[in-house]
Amino acid sequence: MNFGSRLKQIRKSQMISAPKLSKQSGLSQSFIWRIESGKQQEATGRDRCYYG
Repeated sequence: MNFGSRLKQIRKSQMISAPKLSKQSGLSQSFIWRIESGKQQEATGRDRCYYG
C-alpha cells in the first residue's frame, strides 16, 4: 500500500472529508486528491518547504 492509499484509508476511517483535511493541514484539496490518487508523490526534502 502506498502513502496516498494509506492516507485516504485513514482519512475515511476517521470520517474526515478531503476539504476538512485541507483546512486542518493547510494543504490544498487538489494536492490531497493528487496524493491519494497517486498522481502526486508525497512531498520530500526540498518540497516540504514549499508545501508546508
